[in-house]
Amino acid sequence: MVNVIKNGVILKKTSFDFENAGILNPAIFYEGNKVLLFYRTVSLRNYSIMGYYVFYGRLNIVERIDLPDLFPQADYKSQSLAYPQISKIDVPYY
Repeated sequence: MVNVIKNGVILKKTSFDFENAGILNPAIFYEGNKVLLFYRTVSLRNYSIMGYYVFYGRLNIVERIDLPDLFPQADYKSQSLAYPQISKIDVPYY
């Protein structure tokens, strides 16, 4: 049985333009004492890209990008990059 701990809101609003309308749909990878969190961000122009956090321990944020490096690159995805997923195969994360 999984013991769920409710911590409330752990990601606070920022002044970053790329996430000023919302943060949602996280993908989380937990390994040892490290948690990788990729999340969908939405700007006021309804443009979605990926944000990234690294936590150590329970809720200690140790890394957060202020300018994402994952953007939509195809014309049919010109306004959206959504629903992150993460897997680890050997050493790299995909």
